[in-house]
Amino acid sequence: SLAKEHSAADWSQRPLPTEWLNYAALDVELLIELREQIYELLASANKWEWAREEFQAILDAPPPAPRVDPWRRTSGMHKVKKRNQLAVIKVLWTDRQELARQLDISQGRLLSDAAIVELSGVALVKEIKSKKDLERALRPIGLRARWLENSERWISAITQALALPEALWPATRSDSDTLPPIKIWRERFPEKYAPLTHAKARLDERAKELSIPLENMITPEYVRRICWNSPKSGVAQALATLGARSWQIAIAAPILEEALLE
Repeated sequence: SLAKEHSAADWSQRPLPTEWLNYAALDVELLIELREQIYELLASANKWEWAREEFQAILDAPPPAPRVDPWRRTSGMHKVKKRNQLAVIKVLWTDRQELARQLDISQGRLLSDAAIVELSGVALVKEIKSKKDLERALRPIGLRARWLENSERWISAITQALALPEALWPATRSDSDTLPPIKIWRERFPEKYAPLTHAKARLDERAKELSIPLENMITPEYVRRICWNSPKSGVAQALATLGARSWQIAIAAPILEEALLE
């Protein structure tokens, strides 16, 4: 057994305590033995070549593309409707990220997402020009003393955002190729929903037969995109373009091709 009491600790602090270093070392102590056990399991189940393909895909994978508008992932954004409020969130988030990078510290320790969203709303109705103004604005959500340590920086960011002309305010939504939420497919896109339900049911059955988690056998997002687009070039080619491995394509493509006819 492995004690997990340090897993939630703040690992950005320096120096790391000796007992934390021991904990980290114990995390990898049995990896070689574990590898041998896993190999035996995979080989006996005729899944070793599948695993090798997965490992190679990890080695060959390019660096992830930069996320578009990462500031839009701020927790609580679903409550924000006004574009000038988005401008405040964007500038505060960007400024917080830059400071966190300089200090090598977690962004949330400088200013939480909840604090950023709260400030963006207050700034539209009340001026925030001093540390006391900042304190009053954040007190309703449970003020943290560390949020005020860089109060001048946050006030400057808010002032900068509010001074932006409307033409520079962020759009309410960013351009993306995100699919519509599944919950509206049945009513609004029944011709997409029907093959999706058939595909999911049959893929789930196949995953159980192979004793593989469904999301490992084929990425659910790939299934949704195949059912949404009904690729003319063929399902196998479309899955390969999306990034599915050959072993996944061999299993999933025939099932998806059949489901698209339902």
